[in-house]
Formats: sequence, C-alpha cells, structure tokens
Amino acid sequence: MLGSANIKLQALEDKCVYHDSYDLMEGRKAVGGKLEVRIRVRDPFVNKQVEEMKEKWLIVDQLERKPAPPVQKPVEAKPRTIHTQAASTGSSSSTSTACISVLRFEKQQLDQQIAKYQTKLKPAELDSLRQKGQQLEKQAEELSERLKKGGSVLQAYVDSMKRLQHAYSVEAKTLAQQNNRDKLQIILTKRKLVDKEIETLQQRMS
Repeated sequence: MLGSANIKLQALEDKCVYHDSYDLMEGRKAVGGKLEVRIRVRDPFVNKQVEEMKEKWLIVDQLERKPAPPVQKPVEAKPRTIHTQAASTGSSSSTSTACISVLRFEKQQLDQQIAKYQTKLKPAELDSLRQKGQQLEKQAEELSERLKKGGSVLQAYVDSMKRLQHAYSVEAKTLAQQNNRDKLQIILTKRKLVDKEIETLQQRMS
C-alpha cells in the first residue's frame, strides 16, 4: 500500500463530474506523491446540474426602426387678456346690431376695470384695453351721426334695437336658470338701456 486519500463528495450534490488531485497520506503523514481522482455520476445527489456558459457573439447588423415622431405645429402664445364684465356678457359691439347706450355703458365698465387692474397689467395689456375702449366710443359716435339722418335709417335702427331687446331677454332667462347673478345683472342693465332708447326714438319718430 502506497498511501490513502480522503475525498469529500459534497461537490457531487449538484455536479455529475468531479476531478481533482490529493496528496497520498499514511495516517496524518504525507508519504509523497499525488492521487488524481475523477468521479462521474449519472445524476447529482441533490440538485440538477446547471451549467452557465458565457460566449461572445459578433453582431454583424442590428437595425431598430423606430416610427418617426409626429410633426408638431408650433403653438402660438396667446396674449394675456383681462375679462371685463362687458366682454364676458356677450358684448353687442361684436355683432352687427349695436345700441348707442349699451356701447357707452360697456365703455364705462371697461374704464372701471382698467382703473382697478392697471397696477397688475403690463403696458401692452393696458394699451389693448384702452384701444378697445376707444373703439366702443368711436362706434357710438358713428351711430349717433348716422341717426341724425332720420327716416329709414332711424326706423332700421329701431328695428335692430327690438331684435337686440329680444336677444337680451333670452340671455337673461338662460342666466337666471344658471343662477349667474353677476352676468344677469349686467344683461338686465343693458336691456333697460335698450328699452329706454327704443322709447326715446319712437317718441322722436312720432
């Protein structure tokens, strides 16, 4: 007998093949020389053998086609505006039907809003509101000059005032149902101005 070697089989718990070399021993004394051991089992004792392989692959060509992003149209920045009471209630000056008294009322309301918010607005915004006020005033003056001709021009104006009177009545009814008291008050004021102007013109025509 040349010697002996103690081999631990723990490595075969999850491997099928075990290969190593051991020093030959006589008791606790090494006698010189080594023993090469190769052990092979059919199945590991505990778990299945799992082999992890790492290989380098040469990628010849790799194409990733991504859909082209949609073309976005430039968004135009909207200028800041202050919503005055006259503008928020459907100003009659924006339509072909206009009332002189209502135009002057809207001009008065706009002036009040400018005085209230002038410290919070930019110069460009103030200029825009003032130009709007000048347009209202100019439109009222042009209507007044036109009505001086009388006759068919005056009658046509009264007829347009009656249509505007009906429109304000319908809008007032809608606002009342919505319980929008602020706008309702303005519309009722405008309708009273139209009523008074119709009455004055009819007296003039008679």
